[in-house]
Amino acid sequence: MKKSFFDVLTVIMVLVAINSCTKEFTDGLETDPPLKNGAITVPPTECGQNQAFDLYAGQHIKAGYVYVSNDEDNLYVTYSTSMGWELTEAHLFVGDIYDLPRNKPGIPVPGHFPYSVEDLPDGTSEYTFTIPLSELPDSGCLAVVPHGVVEIEGYEETAWLLDITFKEVFKIKRWGGYAEYCPVDCEDECELEINGWVHGTKLRNATDEEGNNYGFVLGMYNNIVPEEGEFLVSKLFGNDPYAGETTGKMEVHVTSDKLLVTFEDESLMSGDVFDIEFTTILFYAGSFSDLKENYYSETQDLLYMDFPYRYDFTSPRPSSFSFEVPLDGLPLNPDGTITIIGKAFYCVEVNETDD
Repeated sequence: MKKSFFDVLTVIMVLVAINSCTKEFTDGLETDPPLKNGAITVPPTECGQNQAFDLYAGQHIKAGYVYVSNDEDNLYVTYSTSMGWELTEAHLFVGDIYDLPRNKPGIPVPGHFPYSVEDLPDGTSEYTFTIPLSELPDSGCLAVVPHGVVEIEGYEETAWLLDITFKEVFKIKRWGGYAEYCPVDCEDECELEINGWVHGTKLRNATDEEGNNYGFVLGMYNNIVPEEGEFLVSKLFGNDPYAGETTGKMEVHVTSDKLLVTFEDESLMSGDVFDIEFTTILFYAGSFSDLKENYYSETQDLLYMDFPYRYDFTSPRPSSFSFEVPLDGLPLNPDGTITIIGKAFYCVEVNETDD
């Protein structure tokens, strides 16, 4: 049955409302990137973790994700729509952003992008371009510019990434954008990746000011008073096969206007036998109520991969990393404290010995 204009308009208004009233990655399980042990699982590749970027339809409606990854030979770019959106066309450019096909006014021309597919079957929600790395510039990080045509209930929109906008790069008024991806050196791949929590009180024991439990989620937290001079130092513990091992530490120092955060390898395993380097650092600072509202799933899982501070490393991977968190705007607990949660993924490499 053909949809009326008002039916389509209703669908679009609902989608806009959902996207404007929720933080990214928190609008339900259906729209969260598929996670397995903290790593995005689409598509399978040999080197490192996939990187996920939000795909927007009509500037303001989140319509899915674009996943980018590589193995030793190829780059993989996967469009994955959600919320009922279907993919009908996909056009892709990868390379130096200033080589992007554009017309004389400087507006990108998707029809001239080197990788393209049109007239996709009805119901298509996922499509992957496989690009030989030999076809791409060997100059470090690449501009990944996916363009799509998406459709829902007979309503059609163009779709772009907005991590870096065309407006800020090309000084044009046309909406749209792209993301940067740095191919992983497969020869520098982890022998073993583990993850661990910053030690503290178990989240399953946390309660709000009325004594209500916050949910039976995995993870640990610490509270800190946001006053200059306050600080927190806590151990970072690994999981299997090194469960309970001290793999590092997290330090948080409070200044007049920010938190100074450092994750550092301080492992009993480091030295002659093991090298431990960070692959992903995840950090949350705020209140318990904000945490539950925006970072708990419908099944009471903690969406730690969506934490507001996330740092992914490929090569070189640091054994120490510092960053700043502005105090202004951070939600506080009723007692005036800030709840801190830290988690990290590590690359553990076993060194050769003479034994």
